[in-house]
Amino acid sequence: VFLNDPCQNPTGYSMTPEDWNAVVDVILHHAARGPVVLLIDCAYASYAAEHTVSPLAALRRLVGKVAVLFAWSASKTFTHYGLRVGALVACVGSSDARHARANVESALSYACRGTWSNCNAGGMAAITRLLVEPELRLACNVERDLLRHNLAQRVDAFNRLARPRGLRYPRYDGGFFVTVFEEDASGKAARLRQQGVPFPSSRSRVSWTRSLRSRASPQSCCAPQIVGRGRYLGDR
Repeated sequence: VFLNDPCQNPTGYSMTPEDWNAVVDVILHHAARGPVVLLIDCAYASYAAEHTVSPLAALRRLVGKVAVLFAWSASKTFTHYGLRVGALVACVGSSDARHARANVESALSYACRGTWSNCNAGGMAAITRLLVEPELRLACNVERDLLRHNLAQRVDAFNRLARPRGLRYPRYDGGFFVTVFEEDASGKAARLRQQGVPFPSSRSRVSWTRSLRSRASPQSCCAPQIVGRGRYLGDR
């Protein structure tokens, strides 16, 4: 089971404690009948809204019964998009720690490395410096805080302007992405382009993205997605 949370891509949804407890209940139900692995992709955790709740309290019930893994993005966390550097954290119960660790190490050493090799050397060097050099890390933290503030303004602006217009979308309280449900996604995108909105489209996706680093106003919300007839047409 793969879950991207918080700031799910592409919906922008972040799960509540009630959501996580419900997920854990379902996973435990299936784990009683066979092995289950839960991988949580928390790549955007550093950009979540301040009130976002950690899932750890709910997930404790899974330890020793389900293999729980966290996929962490160092490049996103340290504002180095594109470096493709991260870590996989595996949580196992004490009773099966040796066996579980052997399985994870085997998967990483043979299946993953044999297929995709290692992270790029330049990315690893950059992230290493950010981890071990206090001044660089502090500067990065300041930069990320500014980006989070900018992003929060855009999230607030989107919600403030979208709701009165009746747009249908999941709860959006943080992150780079939001999905809008629209019956005529391609037609709506065409009309937006006629109005001068830079809205590229293709047969497979309709999307609009504006750089978070741009000097655009908060009203220029980043990365809304249009979904047609329940089928995801956006990417980023």
